[in-house]
Amino acid sequence: DSTFLYGTHRSKQVQFVGQYDPRGVTCRLEVGGAADLDRMLIKSENATISIPELEFEILGSNTPCLGLTRGDVSSVRDVLLTSITNLQMNQHERAPETAEAIESFLTELQKLTEGQQPFTLVMDDPSGNSYIETTGDGDAALTVEQYERSVRQALAIGLPVQEELEENTLETVIQRRMEDPKERRDRAEARLRHAKAAADATKRNLGYPTKNWGFWRSDKMSAHYETNANPAVKRMLGRAVPEV
Repeated sequence: DSTFLYGTHRSKQVQFVGQYDPRGVTCRLEVGGAADLDRMLIKSENATISIPELEFEILGSNTPCLGLTRGDVSSVRDVLLTSITNLQMNQHERAPETAEAIESFLTELQKLTEGQQPFTLVMDDPSGNSYIETTGDGDAALTVEQYERSVRQALAIGLPVQEELEENTLETVIQRRMEDPKERRDRAEARLRHAKAAADATKRNLGYPTKNWGFWRSDKMSAHYETNANPAVKRMLGRAVPEV
């Protein structure tokens, strides 16, 4: 792994090598004070971090390559500080009402970093490669749940799914040749629609620039902050924001 400084806080980049965990994982931490803010976490590139109380999300970049992905090792507090640092970028270039809404949101986020109010941090990772430090047995603040990936989640992180593998078996090939041409065409069109939907989902997760809102990306942090994805900022702004 590699260590780097970003702003006033430290983070470590970690690379995941080999297979994904057999199941996805959701970690839910009830942050109640300084001890919880100092907990370390590992966030893979496929993980999404959210704070329900603020309707705030940090999206994963979802770009696995040859079984190797990059993620971050940092504390809960540093995740929040990094979010603040990057949402502050280009504030002077934003429209006044947008900048004001984001500044108000950042004030609420800053309160969380100082432990002024409790909040919930949820980290969901369909690859199963993310982790939040536990205090040991009887850690009532942390809940970890594993789940079976959906087909869409498997495709998004670059895993083959059984439906695709079955398309290339000898039995399936023989069956396809005996089928009605119209049925083959309909099935091919259905696969095409499915592939397009998966590609669109991946494009959204990669954080393509929006029409009217600021966009931030850092290869070092392997995280994307897209203010258009945060209903809390939309609500403070008081107007509809175009979706990507």
